[in-house]
Amino acid sequence: MEKQYLKKVLECLIFVSDRPLSIQRLLKVLPEAKKNEIIECIEELISEWNSLERGFRLYEVANGYQFRTNSDFSDEIIRF
Repeated sequence: MEKQYLKKVLECLIFVSDRPLSIQRLLKVLPEAKKNEIIECIEELISEWNSLERGFRLYEVANGYQFRTNSDFSDEIIRF
C-alpha cells in the first residue's frame, strides 16, 4: 500500500474510532498493510501532528492510538 495513502487511511480510522485503536485491530482492518508499515506511518503521524501545534494531537494510549485534545488548552476545556 502506498505510504501517503496508508497514512491518510490511518488518520481516518483513528479519528472515527470511539476507543484507542490498536495495531492488531488495524492489521485486521487493513490486511494488505504490514505491521512495520503501520507502525512507521503512525510514528510519522504523531510527529507531524505534534509539529503542527494544533488543538489536538495523536497519542499512544492504552495499547492503541487516539486523537486527544492538546493539554496546553486544559484550562479552556475545563471551563467548557
